[in-house]
Amino acid sequence: MREFIKRALQKLNKITVEQIRGLLYSAAAEIDRLETVLDSITEGILVCDTDHNLALANKGAQRMLPISIDEQGKQRLWQAVRDEIVVREGIRNNIPWEKTAYTLAGEAPDGEMAIPIIQDIKPDILITDIRMPFM
Repeated sequence: MREFIKRALQKLNKITVEQIRGLLYSAAAEIDRLETVLDSITEGILVCDTDHNLALANKGAQRMLPISIDEQGKQRLWQAVRDEIVVREGIRNNIPWEKTAYTLAGEAPDGEMAIPIIQDIKPDILITDIRMPFM
C-alpha cells in the first residue's frame, strides 16, 4: 500500500479529485484494518514514527501503560506515556523495604503535594522525576 501511495503522489498533478478521494478512502480502510488487527493482539504494541512520536497504541498497550489517546501523534513516546504512577507503584511494591535500611516514608504525584510531605518528614533520600510538575 505504501509503494502504491508513493507512486500516486508522484502523479498527483495528473490525478482527478475523484481518484484522490478514492485513494484516501482506500488508505483509511487499510488503516482501519491495521488497527483492528493490532487491537486483537493481547500484547501491548506501540507504533512510533521516525521522530519517535507515538503514532498508535493498541488496546493491550493502553491497558498496561497510562497512555492518553489524545497524545498519540503529538508527543514523543517517552512523553506520551504517563509513567509516574507506574514508577511510583513499582518502587513501592517491588523494593523489599523490610530487607533494606530504608523506609518508604511517602509518595506524591506532583511537587505541589510532595513539598508539604517533604517539609513534614524531612527525608534523608528523595527520589523524584527530573520534570516533576510544581517542583
